[in-house]
Amino acid sequence: MTAVYAGGLTDISILLLLSERPDHGYSLVHRLMDLGIFYNDDPGTVYRRLRIFERRGLIQHRVHHSQRGPVRKVYEIGPAGQQAIREWVPELNTTLNTIHRCLDLHSRIRASAVMPWSEPIKSGATV
Repeated sequence: MTAVYAGGLTDISILLLLSERPDHGYSLVHRLMDLGIFYNDDPGTVYRRLRIFERRGLIQHRVHHSQRGPVRKVYEIGPAGQQAIREWVPELNTTLNTIHRCLDLHSRIRASAVMPWSEPIKSGATV
């Protein structure tokens, strides 16, 4: 099992959004922002991930011709993408539990009378 990291969170989020409904890249970037995942510096990350997912067979696209606006690739999740979500959910839960344990530890440390790092090091003391 691999840990869910920032990139992994992006991946599962894209697949989850596409399982909710087919969509094009520009809209996915905004829907990711609604989830709290931002790409201000490089929104191209989402498009690169879409291409990788397509090569891996997790998603496919169809070309949508609009009367008003550019031709768009509309992506939709496939069976392999749905399977990837099912495999990722336990990892998300493990990561969430780890985050909760870290936050609990932080709360306990803050609640203690003396924080371990708040004691000044005495002159000549060894660490």
